[in-house]
Amino acid sequence: MAHSEKAQDEIKGLTIERKSATAWITLPDAISMDDYRQVEKKIDGCLDEKVEKVVVDLCNTTHMYSSGFGMIVRLKKNVSGRGGDLCLVNVSDKIQDGFESVGLQKIVAMYKSADDLDR
Repeated sequence: MAHSEKAQDEIKGLTIERKSATAWITLPDAISMDDYRQVEKKIDGCLDEKVEKVVVDLCNTTHMYSSGFGMIVRLKKNVSGRGGDLCLVNVSDKIQDGFESVGLQKIVAMYKSADDLDR
């Protein structure tokens, strides 16, 4: 994608916006076994060595199954492996509880809102 570009994929609710060295990814309402591979493939295809920060926005996400948590871990590993950083914003209590139940809050920074991210 170009320097600042927004794409809405055929995956309903998935948007990826690039601004300079930051990728802002808004996930769909749910990530399940049925669609996580498509979502992950689309995200991976938009990330390159120029991306230093990835913000995963969960504002529309109401359900995340184990496959979604796994996708986040792989994305974190991919981004960190290139020297970048990944964080989650607009994390609902329900999804945060899911992350905490498997200890993922230790490896992925989570913020209740985009405003908290900027602080």
